[in-house]
Amino acid sequence: MKSKLILYKQMAKLPRPLVYTIESQFPSLRRYGLAVDHFPHYRNFKNHQHSLDVVLLSVILRGRGRHILGEEIYEEKGGSIAVTHYGQKHDIVTDRAGMDVYNVYLDLRHHPLPVLPESLRPILSAILPIHPQFQHQLNRRVWIRIDEPRRFAVNLMRIEQEMESTAPGALEIVQHSFQIFLIDLCRAAQRHGFAPSLAPGDTIPAWVETLRQELDRDFAAPHDLHSLARRAGVSVAYVCRLFKTYTGKTVIEYLVERRIQAAIWKLREGNDKIISLALACGFNDLAYFNRVFKRITAMTPSQYRRSLRKASREN
Repeated sequence: MKSKLILYKQMAKLPRPLVYTIESQFPSLRRYGLAVDHFPHYRNFKNHQHSLDVVLLSVILRGRGRHILGEEIYEEKGGSIAVTHYGQKHDIVTDRAGMDVYNVYLDLRHHPLPVLPESLRPILSAILPIHPQFQHQLNRRVWIRIDEPRRFAVNLMRIEQEMESTAPGALEIVQHSFQIFLIDLCRAAQRHGFAPSLAPGDTIPAWVETLRQELDRDFAAPHDLHSLARRAGVSVAYVCRLFKTYTGKTVIEYLVERRIQAAIWKLREGNDKIISLALACGFNDLAYFNRVFKRITAMTPSQYRRSLRKASREN
């Protein structure tokens, strides 16, 4: 594996924007769906935007800088985690003092996450984009404040060490440490909330975000555009236009993808029958559920579940 310094020098010389295949640099991604890389003295003064074929968590322990996504600029500082979606062109530019940062790479398409307590699962679903199809204008980059960055660093350091180890129990330590990391991440989001990426324009009424949160929370309930518009006191056409402007998705697209996302989590975490799972996620038509699921994941729900079980056995 190339050293971090060489890899970043090569990245800086290449044309932009770029897409990097992280698995070739970190074999642990194939085994665990997870890789951790520590940059205790990361310094980058030029904007070289690139994208990754995985989800990136930038755990910033110390330092200040700017997180740049296209034309958008976000201030970054120690005591925070920025989650960057699949394929999102970005870069983090530091000040002269640099940063102490852990990069956590996740292949969520092909590997299940550790099972978390039920109360934390909806939070994790909102933070981590489990599939590229679920990207919208608000989750391209999610920012979370953390109160005890060193607590996160301890788990990440242990994960990085054990991934290099051939000692008995290394896999179990990686999985357990990662589960603790995710629990701490969800607790931080629960305590402080999380800041989404910017939506275009600044004149979107507050009820549009309220509507989006309602769809996130009550995705399995039946929703009718006329009822949604009536509660907002506007026309159906106005609801549809503003929601699409705000999220980049129609109301129906957003709701269906939220339901499929919930179905994916259930397939990963349980053994419910497919029909029961579809009904629990708001689908009353099994054929329609199977068709939409396959369009998004390129597999039927049954095939998806088998692929996850196979990946778990291989680990």
